[in-house]
Amino acid sequence: MRKILIIAIVIVSCSCREIYQRPKVAGDRIKIVATTSILGDALKNIVGDKAEIFILMGAGTDPHMYKPAYADVRKLIECDAIFYHGLHLEGKMEDMLVKLQRIKKVVRLSDALSESDLFYMDDKKRLPDPHIWHDVNLWQLCMLYAAKAMAEIDEKNTSYYTLQSEKYLLELRQTDNLIRDIIKDIPPKKRIVVTAHNAFGYLGRAYGLEMKSLKGISTVSEFGLYNLSHMIDYIIENEIMAIFPENSVPEKLMFALAEGCEKNGWKVCIAPALYSDALGDAGGKAGTYIDMVLFNIEIIAEYLKKTAHDHTCGSTRS
Repeated sequence: MRKILIIAIVIVSCSCREIYQRPKVAGDRIKIVATTSILGDALKNIVGDKAEIFILMGAGTDPHMYKPAYADVRKLIECDAIFYHGLHLEGKMEDMLVKLQRIKKVVRLSDALSESDLFYMDDKKRLPDPHIWHDVNLWQLCMLYAAKAMAEIDEKNTSYYTLQSEKYLLELRQTDNLIRDIIKDIPPKKRIVVTAHNAFGYLGRAYGLEMKSLKGISTVSEFGLYNLSHMIDYIIENEIMAIFPENSVPEKLMFALAEGCEKNGWKVCIAPALYSDALGDAGGKAGTYIDMVLFNIEIIAEYLKKTAHDHTCGSTRS
């Protein structure tokens, strides 16, 4: 019933544009909808106090599992503009966003990137990885694209958005440089990162890390005993000391992996959870995009530098 109601709202809105035009009031701020917490935080750095941003998927919300509520659909219809990632991150919701292009400005951030920028999960390039924000350089391109879009949406404040984006792009460049400095301290042979699902391909490609995961790009993809068994063998053969849970994937997967390793004479440390698809709580250790990427890389570096001399992980064979 809920699905039918949401579809009906979108159909009506797309066929009767005048019904859902938001009344303009003098001094009223532009109203923007951002699909994820990651995107919403980044946009706040560009729009400042010139626009009001509503985030559909708040801190800790898995975009792969998200289903819009009635109130969310109303926000999408009544706002001035919508910003979303694309590359199927928003799943079936993307069809709704395409329809809404008929009545308002809808910005797909991944349009900022070329095919060569994208990381694909298959040889035929049919399945692009949507987790582009884990490469800070690519995220800079997306933010520049977002700033240009805001200048089109709100022309009277073009110079403001340009200045704000320049400041934020500088922060992103500094963040990218800091990540590279942190990576330098990890021994090359230790740069293997085992995670729950394949969300960090861009991170690995950009910063020289080898990424391995139990599940595919989406958190809803299946994994079985075959995946688990092969990952256990891989960890032991490569003497990997740590594995990395994620805030959007149940930790039981990684505990099962750790237990399987220990039964085969190899104990792995379970690191603090990485932030893959959503920010942490506002004001927390991963409450902004920049805080999130730095938290992730600092945890990865700390745990990858563990050696066999660290008695908390390594071989348990006597």
